[in-house]
Amino acid sequence: MKVLITGANGLLGSCISQHLVHLGHHVVAAVRPGADLSLLSDIKDQLNVKHLELSDVTTLRKLIEEVDAVVHCAGMVSFSPHVKSQLFEANVKGTANVCHAISGFADKQLIHISSVAALGRSPGILEINEEQQWEESEDNSYYACTKYWAELEVFRATAEGLKASILCPSIVIAPTDIKRSSGRLIGYVLKELPFYPRGVVNLVDVRDIAKAVDLCLQKKSTGRYILSSRQMEYKELLEALALKLNKRPPRYPLGKFLSGILWRVEWIRSWLFKSDPLITKETAKISGGHYKFSGNKAVRELGLQYYSFEDTLNFVFTSLVDNKSH
Repeated sequence: MKVLITGANGLLGSCISQHLVHLGHHVVAAVRPGADLSLLSDIKDQLNVKHLELSDVTTLRKLIEEVDAVVHCAGMVSFSPHVKSQLFEANVKGTANVCHAISGFADKQLIHISSVAALGRSPGILEINEEQQWEESEDNSYYACTKYWAELEVFRATAEGLKASILCPSIVIAPTDIKRSSGRLIGYVLKELPFYPRGVVNLVDVRDIAKAVDLCLQKKSTGRYILSSRQMEYKELLEALALKLNKRPPRYPLGKFLSGILWRVEWIRSWLFKSDPLITKETAKISGGHYKFSGNKAVRELGLQYYSFEDTLNFVFTSLVDNKSH
C-alpha cells in the first residue's frame, strides 16, 4: 500500500514511517521545507520525501492522488501561553487543509492522529472512553481545544463521504530528547528533584500507535480509538524511571499550594525570557488529575495488543544507550 504521512519526521511520524516501511508499505514522507530528518536516517533511502507546507493544498492534493491512504501526524504539542496562534495554525488549519485536499477521493482513507486531550473532561467522570462528549471546562487546555477543533474538521469531512479513522493516544512513551515530550520525565528524574505530582498518568508505547495505524489500514476502519495501555500514579512512574537510571526518586507529593506557586513563578520567568514554562496552570491541573482513558476498544475492534510497561521501558532505555554510543 502507498501511504502519505504528514509530519513524518516527528517523534510519532518517524516511528509510524519506520513501522510501515518494515511491513513493506511504500511511504511518502511529507515534511516542511528545511525539516530535520535525523529521526528518519535509518530508512531515508526507502522513503519518498516531499517538502511542502500543508497550506499548499494544491500540491498536497496532487500527492494524495498518487497514494491509497493518508496518515495525518503533523501537529504541535505545547501548553505554553505564548504559542496559541501557532497551535491553531498547526493543529486546526493544518487538519482542515488535509481534509480539503483529500475531499472528493472516495477511494482514499484518512487516519488522523489526535489525542486523548480532544475528549475533554467532565466533572464526576473519571474513566473516559470514545463515547465521551466534549464539554467546555477549565480543565481543558488550549492545546486540547485545538485537537478537538481539528477532530471537528475530520467529522465534517466524514459527513461528506470521507473514510477516516481517528486515533487518540494518551502520553506517548518513546526514545526522545530529555527536553522534549515524554522525554522530560526522564530529564526530571535525572535532576533528582524531590517532588512528584499527586495525580495519575495514562501511557502508550509509540510502537503501539504505529501498530494501530497499520491495523486501521488493513481493516479500513472508520472509528475513533483511544490508544492507552496503562494508567499509573506519577509517583510509581517516576520511581520506575529512577530505578532504571540509578537515581534517587522524588519523595514528596506536590500539593496544590506549592504547584500554584511554581506555575506562577514559571509564568513570570517564561514571560521575561520568552521561553516555554516548565509548568503551567494547565499542566499543574492535569498532573493532579485522576482520569483514566480506556484503550479497550482498540483491542476489541482492531486486535491491537499493547506492549507491557516493562517492554516499553526496556525499549526506551536500550534506544537511549544505543544513541549515546554513536
